[in-house]
Amino acid sequence: MQPQGFDMGSLAALLAALIVLLAVLLAWQASRREAERQRQLDRELAALERGRQKTALARALLFEVDNFYRHYLNEVAEALAASAGPEGSYPIVRWPGEQPFPVYAANAGRIGEFDEETLEELIGYYATAAAYVALLRDYRLALDRVLRKEAAETAILEARLHLSRIHEALPELMDYTSSLCRKLSEIAGVPYQYLQVARAAEPVRRPPAAPQSPAASEPAQPRRAESAKVKRFPFSGKSLN
Repeated sequence: MQPQGFDMGSLAALLAALIVLLAVLLAWQASRREAERQRQLDRELAALERGRQKTALARALLFEVDNFYRHYLNEVAEALAASAGPEGSYPIVRWPGEQPFPVYAANAGRIGEFDEETLEELIGYYATAAAYVALLRDYRLALDRVLRKEAAETAILEARLHLSRIHEALPELMDYTSSLCRKLSEIAGVPYQYLQVARAAEPVRRPPAAPQSPAASEPAQPRRAESAKVKRFPFSGKSLN
């Protein structure tokens, strides 16, 4: 005999409702797992894309720094060495223009993707290189006045002063370039000894001693301590010393 108020129809309806509820719960859990899996996949894809972009940026900066080294450090050092001689010899040096670092300028907002050490070295390097570029510009302007014989005495003093400062800046900036290129090579996945890029077969010479100039009487500027370890110039593994 069935209990009062309860029949088989009610039991079937209850079971059907439980089955529907269970199906809904299972579907919700499956949907939740799929959503979490999709979010994880999106995070992984985003991380891969950030890594790809960081690698591409490191490679672009690496080629920019290497190009700057070859044309405005190595070639200037060779020009200084070739012109070393009697007072009054002024080498003709190249100047990269008002926008010497287009890759860095265009990606200044993205360099924060690098680790703190690389970021600090990047900022320091480009600030130092910009000051060096200003020296090249000032020297070329003074040399132009010397060649035009405009205010000859003043122009000669200015040219000697800027040339002396270029002499002083070159060795440190060469070492700085080597250190930065090594870091960027690791990030970019480019071998440090990348002979297809750097002109490794060419001789690399330190600039000669700076000529005497009015700068000799000025207080010595503090310089970054040089490492006792032999430095290498970008990609080549060739000694700068």
